[in-house]
Amino acid sequence: MTPSIGSMVFEAGECTAEEILRSLQSAVQDARAHPSKIAFFSPSFDVQHQRNFMIQREFPYALTDDNQLSLVFQPRVDAESGICKSMEVLLRWSHPDLGPISPAEFIPVIEASAYARELTMWVVKAALTQLAAWNATGLRLNLSINLSAINLQEDDFWDRLGADLARSGVDSDQIEFELTETAMMIETERSQDLLSTLSAAGIRLSIDDFGTGYSSLSYLQKLPVNTVKIDRSFINDMSNGNRERVLVQSMITLCHSLGYEVVAEGVETQEAAELLTAMGCDELQGYWLSKPLCAKGVVEWLSEQNLYRFRYREPVCA
Repeated sequence: MTPSIGSMVFEAGECTAEEILRSLQSAVQDARAHPSKIAFFSPSFDVQHQRNFMIQREFPYALTDDNQLSLVFQPRVDAESGICKSMEVLLRWSHPDLGPISPAEFIPVIEASAYARELTMWVVKAALTQLAAWNATGLRLNLSINLSAINLQEDDFWDRLGADLARSGVDSDQIEFELTETAMMIETERSQDLLSTLSAAGIRLSIDDFGTGYSSLSYLQKLPVNTVKIDRSFINDMSNGNRERVLVQSMITLCHSLGYEVVAEGVETQEAAELLTAMGCDELQGYWLSKPLCAKGVVEWLSEQNLYRFRYREPVCA
């Protein structure tokens, strides 16, 4: 056991017992992240803790409010042909009082809370609903959805997913789940069984943010993975020099040798796209190709790129 100690200074009678306890809790949270495991109450840090608490408190209401949570979709295109192969699903939250809340801010807070399961459930159901709507228009797309390590530990994840797939009529091969290296490396019987079950059902699996985790190369080759997504930080660094470009080329070569397809995230310039294509990267994703789009925007973008040759009907936004 590792104790964490939070402390504060106060004058008796100047603040309530509840304020003291909440401030001490804030200090303890800071202590957990400090090497010494000891921290004094910091008003500046407390502001962020209060906002995190508010985000966590408000999220259950967002799950049942049709106007707060929504999905957007960022295209992934074949590096050689430019054909759109799939879309990554991204969650957006617009709070009635707080306004738009960045996913970079609220997702880590929710994934560390008791609502991590509900977050994934909402995204999966909304994504399947949107896929079913596109299928009905004759447009068949694949969607890539992020999972967390917590989802791999759920006893009933496959049962719920199977029921949702059956209810929506979406084929399992239209779904890909993205997990970080760290999540993939959790060697529990439950997580490995779930990954094998998903793969056997035809659902594709990908390693997200490749290169930023602590994966063992000997273990990587044992995973039922189809795709590796190279983290955007490596793509951005290619402009710094030859060493950075050699590193990306080595990652692509390694992944291909293990039988994985390779996706480059964070492609922001034509120069990066051309360089990655020359390196043999399979797919590209980033703002140079397209920003994240709403459901209707996806159809319009595909039409503009001459990639949507089916009879158009108004899609249903998730």
